[in-house]
Amino acid sequence: MKVRIDNWGPIEHCEYDLDKDMIVVYGDNNIGKSYAMQLIYLYLKNIINYAKNIGMYRPVFYSRENTEVEKFVMDFAMDDNQNEVDITDEIIKCMASRLKTDMVQALDNSLRNTFGTYDDIIEGNPRVSLQVNNGLELLFFVKEQKISIKLDMKPVFLKKTSSDFHKSREGKKRLDIYIFKNNKISSVINLINDKVYSLLSHVSVELLSRVQNVYFLPASRSGIYTGMNSFGPILAELSKNRAYIKGNLQIPSISEPISDYYMELSTIRIDRRKYFTDVAQEIEDEILKGEVTFDTKKKTIMYQSDLVSQPMEMRDVSSMVSEISPITAYLKYIVNVYPTDFCVKNERSSNEGVRPSDIIFIEEPEAHLHPENQVKLMKIFARLVNKNVKLFMASHSNYVFNELNNRILAGELNNKNYEPVLMEYKDGKSCTRDMNIDEFGVDDNNFQDITAQIIEEREVLINGLLKKMSEKGE
Repeated sequence: MKVRIDNWGPIEHCEYDLDKDMIVVYGDNNIGKSYAMQLIYLYLKNIINYAKNIGMYRPVFYSRENTEVEKFVMDFAMDDNQNEVDITDEIIKCMASRLKTDMVQALDNSLRNTFGTYDDIIEGNPRVSLQVNNGLELLFFVKEQKISIKLDMKPVFLKKTSSDFHKSREGKKRLDIYIFKNNKISSVINLINDKVYSLLSHVSVELLSRVQNVYFLPASRSGIYTGMNSFGPILAELSKNRAYIKGNLQIPSISEPISDYYMELSTIRIDRRKYFTDVAQEIEDEILKGEVTFDTKKKTIMYQSDLVSQPMEMRDVSSMVSEISPITAYLKYIVNVYPTDFCVKNERSSNEGVRPSDIIFIEEPEAHLHPENQVKLMKIFARLVNKNVKLFMASHSNYVFNELNNRILAGELNNKNYEPVLMEYKDGKSCTRDMNIDEFGVDDNNFQDITAQIIEEREVLINGLLKKMSEKGE
């Protein structure tokens, strides 16, 4: 499953392979790494929400007017010169129309709530493509607010018949929907709606068989969580519907990924089954030296140090603890990789037999961590991705980069399932390129230049100092 972004603000294009267990984006500051991550998160979130709720849309399929399809069917029925017509393209257009009504408007609202310069961004005609498998691709044209669907499917034909015995017939190579001269057009429309719903269900199953939940942990996790803790719930909910609020009420700009992050941490259910207790405990033991808990009365995460008897709120702990505690809380209470109860009758996935994953987006996991703790965290993350969780991270740390290389050499991180990506400027715009990787690790195309510059500068400074000392006779 691959996602590609084109012409999104400072980004000319970037592409990521979501089939990989770990994706790490490296690159300079202020280049678009966070922009891309937020966009992908929101795109996946809205598509997944639609897919999970596909069943609720079925009754609406038969109550909505579909004048274009009705006109097309009527024109064909009245045309004495045609006995059959291929309506495959019309079916796909109808699917796209349903998605625009039921999902794209919500996605547009999410993007508008998140990107302050959204109206300027869309003037660049941005596109987001999600290639679910070799035969299924969803292409979102942001400015036009429409989705184009590429789908491998059997052709669908409207066919005239002199018998009212068959309503439709599915062969190995095509589906025929019959029109009998005395049939009501409504019955034909219902058969077309059946096919559209079936195909949208197929799209949903294909997606949910690969990924079922997405989570976003922003940069400055500690400051965001502490700052929003007193008034955040109200603002988080209001910010999600900022586009619909009229009048003079000014809502502080809280992006939807940040709202989601805060709401997840504020609505923790401690009675929920814990699937990553071992991973969370490893972070607690190796890095935090204490336990992360959730206070159900205060609705806040707490930290219990091994050295102090009294639990502390995030505002009272060190920056390292307040940055890592939310990650620990997500693993301990929120992330759930076990499949949901979602299913669609008679729909089977091409990914059958493989358990769907959750994707966790983490900006700068190394923030406020001593290099020793950065190394420890990467060791833990390398084991986490073997538990059916995918990590999508942005990092500026050479310690993160080098330790993941070591995990490859140690056989703990499969180089086939790790995608290191470099985002860089090209002709004034940002783009991504895959970094070379093999069983020995990743070629350093990001940190080695600045490392070499520092070493060269040090040598120049030392030589200069030695020269001055020599001149003074020291």
